[in-house]
Amino acid sequence: MWPVNTRVNNVRHVSLSHNFTLVASVTIEKAPSEDSPLLYAALGDAESPYFMRLSYTADNKWETMFKGKAKPTTESSTWEAGKEHQVALMLQGNKASVYIDGELLGEEEVLLKGETPLELFGFCFGACDFDDDGEDEKASPEKSSQEEPSPKKNVKNLV
Repeated sequence: MWPVNTRVNNVRHVSLSHNFTLVASVTIEKAPSEDSPLLYAALGDAESPYFMRLSYTADNKWETMFKGKAKPTTESSTWEAGKEHQVALMLQGNKASVYIDGELLGEEEVLLKGETPLELFGFCFGACDFDDDGEDEKASPEKSSQEEPSPKKNVKNLV
């Protein structure tokens, strides 16, 4: 997990507003043996984290997940081994969106905490610690500041 908007050992990690767009170029070399997370953004606080995630599946499909629930994609989209794809996670106001190669793949409204948008506290690129149900093991601002990013074996480029 790459910490964002947190302070560890009196060092402030990257400060972002409530709106963001995270774009990466990825090349997947081969199908994973099981569904694998590719990009992940965690928002909220320790009591009620919210996350959005893009995964690639063993049957060459993309999967979006919002708050721990797989959502049907708005476009029928597959990934090709060896082909470069542009992937993006985006939060604008209270709308979370996932794009592949410029096409909207999925979106969901993010509930606000009162009148305040949830604060971003971490990004993950490639492998993260996820349980089988899609929830990561208690993501929180405190935990994200202790973790080191980990590359995914089957992903060639993640820029």
